[in-house]
Amino acid sequence: MIKALFPALKNQARFKPEEMAAALDEEYFSRYLIAPRRWAADKLETYGIACGLLSGFGGFLSEEFRAHDYGLGRANCYQFLKEHFALPKENQIIHDGYLNSRAKDYVKFRPNSGSQEYYQIIPVLPTSPVPPLGWPKIERRTVEDLVAAAKDRAKALVKKALADKMVKPAAFRVGLRALWWVWGEDKVAEFVRWSVLSDLIRRDQLNWLTAGKPESERKVMAALADPAYDLRTPEGIAARERLEGNIVSQVLATYKDVIWWDKDRNACTLDERKPSLLSRLTGVGEPTVDWEDARGQLHE
Repeated sequence: MIKALFPALKNQARFKPEEMAAALDEEYFSRYLIAPRRWAADKLETYGIACGLLSGFGGFLSEEFRAHDYGLGRANCYQFLKEHFALPKENQIIHDGYLNSRAKDYVKFRPNSGSQEYYQIIPVLPTSPVPPLGWPKIERRTVEDLVAAAKDRAKALVKKALADKMVKPAAFRVGLRALWWVWGEDKVAEFVRWSVLSDLIRRDQLNWLTAGKPESERKVMAALADPAYDLRTPEGIAARERLEGNIVSQVLATYKDVIWWDKDRNACTLDERKPSLLSRLTGVGEPTVDWEDARGQLHE
């Protein structure tokens, strides 16, 4: 399968230089790309599509996310036809077609393209724009439903793998089964839960404390939810999220009621993610801390 797939991937990655040159030449009117762009209060938002979280698989979380992106596609297409898909007045298609007596009504459709007169190739009515789209957010219980489904799926896969004797010898299967029930199932649930929550917080798609808050606040709190680390240092967050250290400190102070600190390491996490009492008392299971990010920030 890999042998057959590799040439296809290679061909997909290729492009023709002449096509790229045509796309950059303003004399060509046949090279366009309608990309997802979302505006709010005359400001281009960082995130366009609601389904963009989880590397593009966020649409599985909520129908509202999919409905939003469908509407966004309509809105972007409307703007494209209105302001970009146009030809200058001197173009033969416009001159011999839209500007003749039978099509004189099309003259009023002019995009915002500077001083030169351009005419829309496909006229759009000014009374038919797509209504403004609200940025969809979901509740925490939706995430927990996903976590439960992921656990069920993981249990089924583990059971199938052990039943089919894909793992040998038998004693090793017994050990893996015990490890799964004691440790693996909870780890899968925690990874899924916090991977999803971290993305939702960062993109302002969760009805939580950070809903509607500035992006810098969401970045810090999303970093604390990131399952890649058990604990985060202020320096590490600043380095990874490209934020000023004083901003990180202000955010951590603002949300101190939901943050747990390990004073020995000067590192923190969300209170929900704090190490168990047993691990704190016994020292079992060294937590992962973003020391590398912190050292990088100090080096800079």
